Amino acid sequence: MSDSTHEDSLRRELEEARARVRALEAEHDETRALLDAVVNTIPSPVYVKDREHRLVYVNEAYAGLVGRTRAELVGRPARESLPAENESIRAHDEAFFETAENFAEEERFVDHAGDAHIISTQRALYDDPGGRALQICAMRDITRERVRLNEALSLLDGIDEVISARSRELSRANDLLRKQNEYLGALHETGLGLLRQLEPESLLSALVARAGQLVDTAHGFLYLLDEPSGTLRRTIGTGRFEEAAGAQLARGVDVAGAVWARGDTIVVDDYPNWPERIEDADPSLQVVVGLPMFHRGREKSAQVFGGVIGVALERGSARAISPDEVALLERFAQLASIALDNAKLYAAAEDARIAAERANKAKSVFLANMSHELRTPLNAILGFTELVRRKSFRLLPQRQLANLGKVTRSAEHLLGLINTILDIAKIEAGRTEVRPASFDLVALARDCVRITQPLITGDETVMTWDIAEESIEVFTDAVKIKQILINLLSNAVRFTPAGVIVLAAWREDEHVSLAVVDTGIGIAEDMHERVFDEFHQVDTRSLEAGGTGLGLTISRRLAGLLGGTLTLVSALGEGSTFTLRVPIRYGGDARAPAGAEATGGDETP
Repeated sequence: MSDSTHEDSLRRELEEARARVRALEAEHDETRALLDAVVNTIPSPVYVKDREHRLVYVNEAYAGLVGRTRAELVGRPARESLPAENESIRAHDEAFFETAENFAEEERFVDHAGDAHIISTQRALYDDPGGRALQICAMRDITRERVRLNEALSLLDGIDEVISARSRELSRANDLLRKQNEYLGALHETGLGLLRQLEPESLLSALVARAGQLVDTAHGFLYLLDEPSGTLRRTIGTGRFEEAAGAQLARGVDVAGAVWARGDTIVVDDYPNWPERIEDADPSLQVVVGLPMFHRGREKSAQVFGGVIGVALERGSARAISPDEVALLERFAQLASIALDNAKLYAAAEDARIAAERANKAKSVFLANMSHELRTPLNAILGFTELVRRKSFRLLPQRQLANLGKVTRSAEHLLGLINTILDIAKIEAGRTEVRPASFDLVALARDCVRITQPLITGDETVMTWDIAEESIEVFTDAVKIKQILINLLSNAVRFTPAGVIVLAAWREDEHVSLAVVDTGIGIAEDMHERVFDEFHQVDTRSLEAGGTGLGLTISRRLAGLLGGTLTLVSALGEGSTFTLRVPIRYGGDARAPAGAEATGGDETP
C-alpha cells in the first residue's frame, strides 16, 4: 500500500471518528436539554454546585426565588446568589461537602423581595462522570403548611384553654366530663374501626350501626347523593328506617334534604310537628338528627357534599340527644366521610389492579397463541425451502441457492424470536411447568460449554469450565437449567470479542451455584437490574451483538420458578459474572419419581 493510499485511509477513518464524536455530542446535548426541561417543570427550586461552591446548574424556580436569571447565576459563587439574611443556610450549604449531613430539615429563607419563607431542604453528594464532586440541593417551600400547622396548634391551644377554664368554673361537673371522655374514647375506637373497613358495602352498614351505638339507639339512616338523578338515595336504614331503604329525597325535603340544602347539621326535637317533614313520615319518631358528609373534591382543600347520616329516637324515649352527643356525631360524620373516601379509593384501586392483571394475562395468552400460529407457517417455510434447495442443488444458479440460504437463515432467526416470545408469554401466563428429575449437574454444565463453543468465531476468545467436583447430583428441571446456562454462555460469547469465558459450579449447603464469568466489555453498575427487564439492551453494542433483550428476563424468571436466583456482578471494561443459585432438591422434601432420571446431556433447552 502506497503512502498516499495509507494517508487517505487514515483521513477517512479520522473523518468517520469525528462524525461519530459529533453524533455522540449531539445525542449528549439532546439528553441534557431533555433533562433540563424536565427539571425546569419541577416547582421546587433546585441547584447544583461544585466543591468550590460555584453554581453549575440552577432551574427556573431557583432563579425566580433569588431574583436573577439562570445565565447570571451559573458559574458564580453560590453565596452571592443568596440574600444576606440567609447566612445560616449558606453555612449549612458550605459545610455539607465535609459532613454530608443535612443540618436542618426546616430553615428560614428570605427571597430577593425580602419575603420570608420556611423551606425544607434536601442535599446530596454526587460524583459526575468527569470525577467532579457535586452537591445537589432541592428546596420545598412549606410556609403555608407551617402557617396551617401553627393555626391548628393555636386552635388546639385555644380549645385547651377553654376546657381548662370550664373545668375550673364547673368543679361540680365531673360526671359530665367523665361522660364526655367516654364519648371521645368511643369515637376514637369507632373511627379506627371504620378506617380499617375498605369494603364499601360492609362499611356503609357499619357507619349507621356505629352512629347509633354512640347515642344508644337502633334507628339510623344513610343517604348518598345520586348525581345522575339529582336526589338523595337512602342506601342503608336500620330500625324504623329499615323498610324504606332505597327511598329518594329531593333537595330541601325532610331532614336529610334540609341538611343537603343548608350544608349543616339539623336537630329536630319534635319531629311529628316539624313543618318540613314528609307526609308519610313515621309517626313514632320524636327526635331526628341529620349530619352532612363531605368528600374530597378534585382540589385538596375542596369539600363536596356527598350524603347525610342520621339517627333518631322514638316517642316516649326517656332521654334526648344532648349538644355534646350532637358534637360527637358531627366528629363521627367527619371520620365516616374519610372512611368512605378511603373505601372508594380502595375499590377503585382494586378494580384497576384486577383490570391490569386481566389485561396482562390476556396479553400473555394472546402472545402465546399468536406465537403458535406463527410457528406453523414458519416451520413450513423452513421445510419447503430446504426441500427446494436439495431438489434444485444442481438446477438453480449459485446465486439463487444463496438466496434460498438467506431465506432459511431469516426464517430460523424469526422462529428463534417467536420461541423466545413464547417462552416469556408462557411464564407470564403461568403455563410453564417445572419437571424435576435427578441428573448430574457437572455433565450438563460441560455439555452446555460444548454446545456454545462453536459460537466463538475467532481465535482470541477461549471458553472452558472450572468445576472441582467430578459429579454433583441434583433433583431439579434439567431442561430449564440448560436453557439458562446456554443463554448466559451465548451472551458471554457476544460480548467478549477477546478474552476468556469460564463456567464454574460448586455446592453451597443445600444449594448449588453456577457462574458464567467473562472478561468482556462489562456492564455499568446502574444497569445491573435493568438488563433483566423485558426487551432492554444496555447500549448500541447490544444491538450490534444481536438478541431480543428477552434472554436474561426469561433466565431470571426460570431461576425463580426453580426456587433460585440469578444475580449479576459487573463493571465496565472488567467483564461480567452471572451467578445462578438453585436448591439441590427442587421443592424441599420432593422426591424424584421412579424412572425420572435425567443425565442432562441429551435434553434440549
